[in-house]
Amino acid sequence: MSIILKEKVTNLKELCEKVCFKITKDDKIISSSPYETCAFCGKETNVRKDSYIGNRKTYIDGAGQLCTICYSRIYK
Repeated sequence: MSIILKEKVTNLKELCEKVCFKITKDDKIISSSPYETCAFCGKETNVRKDSYIGNRKTYIDGAGQLCTICYSRIYK
């Protein structure tokens, strides 16, 4: 890998970690946020990952957690 490419990869990893993601040594991305992301648009929701699925109002079996905007667009 060239020096320029290594610098760009390093800068990208640093940027991702500033935006609430952690990059592992084998380049897997892990979200460090305690909140779920919307399965449709990818934005962070106000639902905690450790909350019981049965209590989630915008959770869809087979799809996952949706944000309130996507849920209302799909089901209204």
